[in-house]
Formats: sequence, C-alpha cells, structure tokens
Amino acid sequence: MDGGDASGKGTVTCATWIRRPESEHLVVLGKSSPSSLEIFSFDPKTTSLSPSPKATHEFEEEIHPVTIAVHPSGDDVVCSTDTGGCKLFEVYVREDYVKLTTKELPPL
Repeated sequence: MDGGDASGKGTVTCATWIRRPESEHLVVLGKSSPSSLEIFSFDPKTTSLSPSPKATHEFEEEIHPVTIAVHPSGDDVVCSTDTGGCKLFEVYVREDYVKLTTKELPPL
C-alpha cells in the first residue's frame, strides 16, 4: 500500500494480521484523515485486500491510531492512540460477515 487504502480514503498509520482458527485471512488497518480502524479480507491467491472494509470503527475527533495488537485467538484487538489511551475491540466473524465492537478495557 502506498499510504492510501483500498477504498481510497485516509492514510494508513498502522496495520497487522488477524489470525483466525478457521483460516480466514483478515487485515486490520489504523488510518488517519478520517481516523478509523478498518478490517479487510485478504485473498492469498491474488495477494489483494477486499475492495471495501468488512468492518469499520470511526474514532472521535483528534484521536488517531498509532499501533495495533491482536489477541492470538483473533477475537480481540487493542489499538493505542496518539492521545495516550487504548481502545479495546471485539472482532466477530461469521462466514462473510465481520463486526467490530468496542469493549470496556479491564482494570490494569
């Protein structure tokens, strides 16, 4: 990727694979302008991302993703932001349907 994304909006600031037990190939991208977290499917045969995201979370104004970590199960994603906070997300995958929902961070 050349800083853009498959849908043509935003600049990719961070990305990582979501490894799922059912051999689903997913990529999560953190983007700025507009600031969001997006999940795309990945086709290993064509080595390309889906043309549009399977799931999206728009961040509030002035919050931009910096790094992403994925739980080994592929069910949870933590995204650190430039404001010093972290956001926890649950990834729900059912066949071709992907849902990204926010979760409360457990006390540290």
